[in-house]
Amino acid sequence: MTKKVVVFIAIGWLIILVAGVTSSVTLSIAGADSSAFTTNIGSAKDVVVSEEEYRMLERYARLDEVYHLIQNNYYIDVDDDELMLGAIDGMLSSLQDPYSYYETPEDVETELEHQTGEYHGVGLQLMLTENNEVLITRVFKNTPAEEAGFQIGDVILAVNGVSLSDYGYNSLDMARQLIVGEIGTFADVQVRRGDDIITISVTHADIVMNRVEYSMLENGIGYVLIYEFMGDDVAGFREALTALKEEKAQALVIDIRSNPGGLLSDVVDIADMLLGEGLIVYVEDRSGSRDNYYSDAEHIEMPMAVLVNGNSASASEILAGALQDHGVATVIGETTFGKGIVQSIISFPEDGAGLHLTTARYFTPNGRSIHGTGIEPDIPVEQQGSLDAATASIPDPEHDAQLRKAVEYLEDLLK
Repeated sequence: MTKKVVVFIAIGWLIILVAGVTSSVTLSIAGADSSAFTTNIGSAKDVVVSEEEYRMLERYARLDEVYHLIQNNYYIDVDDDELMLGAIDGMLSSLQDPYSYYETPEDVETELEHQTGEYHGVGLQLMLTENNEVLITRVFKNTPAEEAGFQIGDVILAVNGVSLSDYGYNSLDMARQLIVGEIGTFADVQVRRGDDIITISVTHADIVMNRVEYSMLENGIGYVLIYEFMGDDVAGFREALTALKEEKAQALVIDIRSNPGGLLSDVVDIADMLLGEGLIVYVEDRSGSRDNYYSDAEHIEMPMAVLVNGNSASASEILAGALQDHGVATVIGETTFGKGIVQSIISFPEDGAGLHLTTARYFTPNGRSIHGTGIEPDIPVEQQGSLDAATASIPDPEHDAQLRKAVEYLEDLLK
């Protein structure tokens, strides 16, 4: 079993070994040692188990009993695999944590494709809201989703007639599963847009996502938009910094609005390019064990502004919090989402399944835990109108109040 620590997309997998305990199993204390017990199953030999193992058998006896009652008495045949998946999902649902969930081997393959940026899909970036609604936070350009007419801010209600309202914390995962399909096939997606409910038919295709875009604004100000912290984001950000410096950029806007997060390793690498030597973030589990992530001395030196909004989550908040705590950038926009917990991806090599499990909290360099509260901007600016201006691939300070404020702020510093 292998582990890799990541920081959840806010955006958002546990196999439990069920001991085969039935009513035919008898348990008795073995000799004078009350910490050991004997099991006798039919004509099998007695087996001595520890007290801990005995308690585990007792704990799962009811689960096994219900399983056999279903198998023997339910009015139609049931699938063993579906029952096991249901038991796993039920256990994880009891955590009431949308970031802890189990993935089948097929789900894992789909997620890996999304992380690399090359996959069969439609070109949407999705996020789970506090109300367990699936929000479209980005429509990638030159994709079937853009052609079909999806808009940022649309809420997905159903896919191919399957309502997402029944899935609660699992709505985001279910939406992704339903939208993915074979190239050339269609998905009918019902969305809520304002007060209207519409259905959009979209074609599946090969999607290649670039996670970073950049351009020069006026008066020597460079602009970098990071969609997500995975895929080509680190290489793309490094390329952006190099290109903007060659174009004589004297200040920098980093736009992470509606960025749902991604890999911890990626945001650490990007923060390392912006910070001098020091702490970027630290992660602490329930026992108090702590992992620190540092930047080295090499970094760019120019005035910086970071744009955030209420959909900037997870790894986005790590970057904004580190730059804010070190005083190297001014955070502008709206209070961020507030996801300050870390998931580990636990793989099951025997079949390729996986488990996302929340295992730790993260803290900014100054020791702030932002879970449930978010990062407060240094300069609060509410966005006017729809989310489109805040997530457009072509920056437009004239119609984007938050970007306009960042440009004005940096221009003042450059005077």
